[in-house]
Amino acid sequence: GSNYWWTMSPSHFENGSNVFFTYGSDVPGLLYYMLVGDDSFAVRPVVSLKSCVLLSESTGTAEDPFVVQPISEECAKANN
Repeated sequence: GSNYWWTMSPSHFENGSNVFFTYGSDVPGLLYYMLVGDDSFAVRPVVSLKSCVLLSESTGTAEDPFVVQPISEECAKANN
């Protein structure tokens, strides 16, 4: 549909930060870029997780939040 899917990757820095996004299934695979905070577009938060964590099965709502847990103590201490 016409949902916007934002990446955390900047396209370039000119008059501010520009980030890549796509229009979802309207034009699949095509990337665009837009100045962060421009007009009616909004910034979407992005979280990067370590490869050694588990994400709970949930809906991600306030009543049923996602829980992120390291699979080991070594994972919890790793800087990756």
